[in-house]
Amino acid sequence: LPTPVANLTGQISGESYAVVEEAYTKAMIREVATICDALPHRDLCVQWDVCIEMCMWDGAGAFQWPQPGDAKTEIIKRLKRISDPIPADVELGFHLCYGDLDAVHFFDPKDAGAMVEIANAISEAVDRPIAYFHMPVPIGRDDDGFFKPFDELKLKEGTELFLGVVHLKDGVEGAKRRTAAAHAHVKDFGIGTECGMARARTPSVVTELLKIHAGASDAAR
Repeated sequence: LPTPVANLTGQISGESYAVVEEAYTKAMIREVATICDALPHRDLCVQWDVCIEMCMWDGAGAFQWPQPGDAKTEIIKRLKRISDPIPADVELGFHLCYGDLDAVHFFDPKDAGAMVEIANAISEAVDRPIAYFHMPVPIGRDDDGFFKPFDELKLKEGTELFLGVVHLKDGVEGAKRRTAAAHAHVKDFGIGTECGMARARTPSVVTELLKIHAGASDAAR
């Protein structure tokens, strides 16, 4: 699910923003409660797509915090507000996203530092269990500099990490290369695509991505 901030940024401005955001956030919390009431909790995972906030947190792109207050403090406050009401026995995950405009990021992060920082802050602030964080890895980044910030990752026990090392263009070998680089700074993680299967667009591409996942999975252990 996209967060309220993601849906409202660029659509609502000025004095209207705070009013619309409050109404939208309450509606989103109700919608998630409806989903949780309708489905067996053992079969359900709620994932927040943290995109616009991630770009704001990184600070290298064009997105700016639209309201008063420190951006990072306000972002965490809002992510906590929409996460804490989710029942504890429903899995909760966070996809830290740099955008998907024509299947590419708005901009690539210089390294994993901003993602590690926001993941630590979310983990500290959210009171209920967090099942996982997913973080993208750009196709060209198999260098130690990108992964070194993972030395500072402080997730709570029971929270898994998934790294988006799978890319269609360089397949299994590319995924294994990025996985090996990541292992220098983080021991246990799963693998995924950079920004989900929605980028795939066609059944044949989905099939190929699944084959890459399977071929590269042993390297992540």
